[in-house]
Amino acid sequence: MIMLFKLYPFSEPPQPLDLQVQMEIFQDQDKSFLRGVFFLESSLSLESIEKWESSLNPYGSRCQNLWQSTCFEFFMASTPPLTSPAPYPVLENSHYWEFNLSPDGNWNFYFLKDYRCDLQEAVEIQAPPLLHKNLQNHMGQLQFTLNLTSLFEKYPALRFDFKMACSAVIQWKKGGSSYFALKHPKTTPDFHHPEGFVLNYHNQFILRK
Repeated sequence: MIMLFKLYPFSEPPQPLDLQVQMEIFQDQDKSFLRGVFFLESSLSLESIEKWESSLNPYGSRCQNLWQSTCFEFFMASTPPLTSPAPYPVLENSHYWEFNLSPDGNWNFYFLKDYRCDLQEAVEIQAPPLLHKNLQNHMGQLQFTLNLTSLFEKYPALRFDFKMACSAVIQWKKGGSSYFALKHPKTTPDFHHPEGFVLNYHNQFILRK
C-alpha cells in the first residue's frame, strides 16, 4: 500500500516561501526494496532552494555530510526489540540506520549503535539507490528505490517489523536552512530523537500520533 505523509516545518514561518514537503513510501511485494518519493510544492518558484535544480546523477555517489545542504532523510529501527537466533547477529533496540539523499543524486546509508553514537557506513548497503527527479517551477519530486536485500538477510525479522523517522533539510541560496519532519519531539531540530520514529511498518505503514 502506498502512503503519503506530510513533513511539518520546525517553526513558523520556517522558510522564505510557503513550502510544503510530503513523502510517499512503500515496499514492494517481496519486501526487498523500499521505494519513496519526496514532494515539494510552493506558490512561488523553488529556484531559491540550494541544489534543487542540480543535474541528477541517477546512480549518485556515496558521500559524507550531505545534511549540511539540502538533504532528504529517513531513519529506520526495529520494532519491537528483535531477538535474532544464530547465526544472525543480535540487533539491539538502540540500533538504527540513517539514509541521506541529495537532490544531485549523491547518497549515503549509515548504521548507528545508539542515539547519535558511532556513525558508520552500513556495509550491507553497497548498491546506490535508483533515482528519478521531476522538476517544475512550483513543484517537484525526487524518487528513490533502495535495495535492502542484504540488510534484511542479515536481520530477517527487520523485513516485516520496523519503525521510521522521515525528514528533510532545506538550505536556502540566500542563507539559512529549514527543517521538516513527521514529528519534532524537541525544542531544537533533532531528526535522530527516538520519539521522532512515528512511522511503523508491519505489512503496511501506520503513522502514530
